[in-house]
Amino acid sequence: MSPNIQLNNNNSYYLNFDYAHQHRNAGGRNDSLIVEVSSDCGSTYKKYFQKVGIV
Repeated sequence: MSPNIQLNNNNSYYLNFDYAHQHRNAGGRNDSLIVEVSSDCGSTYKKYFQKVGIV
């Protein structure tokens, strides 16, 4: 989890990132990457990206 990032409402913002996944034997647990954004100081979040895989 990353720390909070505060943005100004007067601009448009873009989030770009690369990701990679390597399969490992970790007891069959699900591994995931989720990007969520809050516009009300963390009271609610909207999910913008989710990638789930078996580790």
